Amino acid sequence: MTDVADGVLEQPSTERESESFFDQLELADVQVTRWSGELAGDFPIGGVHEFTAELRGQYRFHNQVFQCRWNVDVPIHSSEGSPVASIEVTVLETFDVPEGPKPPSDAISAFLKSTSLEIAMPYFREALQSMGQKLGLGSIVLGLMHEPGCMPRAVTIQGKRFDGKRRIIQQQEHSDARSLGSSNDGPEAS
Repeated sequence: MTDVADGVLEQPSTERESESFFDQLELADVQVTRWSGELAGDFPIGGVHEFTAELRGQYRFHNQVFQCRWNVDVPIHSSEGSPVASIEVTVLETFDVPEGPKPPSDAISAFLKSTSLEIAMPYFREALQSMGQKLGLGSIVLGLMHEPGCMPRAVTIQGKRFDGKRRIIQQQEHSDARSLGSSNDGPEAS
């Protein structure tokens, strides 16, 4: 995998060609490819103290397909710093792409932080809320996305608001021909 900033991509001759590329993309499929959660042990809900969302984005081009994979890992900790629960979700978006050169890395990065993440966010919201209920944590509600390319700043668990830590997304190009469908394809982002 290659970091977007370091990726070697064909450069369109004009910014207009890059815009045209994204204007011609068509969303073909969205899949939740990982959905898991577990409790670290028995605990009172009042013990939930810290919510951290780690978000990673990856992309790849293969044949006439552009795929974006988003992984969100949400460790939840007590006031003592011990793990309370962990929730993990992966969303895979598949787009049909137009003929022609690929857009430059800065255009791909902007697309990932805006359109692609906006497509994935409702899946994250639904998965966290559902998994929170199933784990006995109660409703987990993600706040608003105030910054492009970031998870929401706040989360509410059983009516209690947490201003959680967030880790900024890492966009990477997945350069081999394997599918991005599995969260274990290739090395993880660092």
